[in-house]
Amino acid sequence: MTMEEDREKLKHLIGHWVEHNRSHEAGYSEWAVKAREMGDEPSAELIDEAVKLMKDADALLLKALDELH
Repeated sequence: MTMEEDREKLKHLIGHWVEHNRSHEAGYSEWAVKAREMGDEPSAELIDEAVKLMKDADALLLKALDELH
């Protein structure tokens, strides 16, 4: 692959990674709610924190994508 082909592939991958993460974030948030409903606040808080960290990772990936343009 040429460098330009690698750049295009990386752009595609980053977009895919972000969308993949977002699809999981929604499911994780649903389970945080269920954990709360079961009275397991510590687990719910940890799941919420994981979602926050995934969103932070998405923001970094999107910044990397911007740098590739």
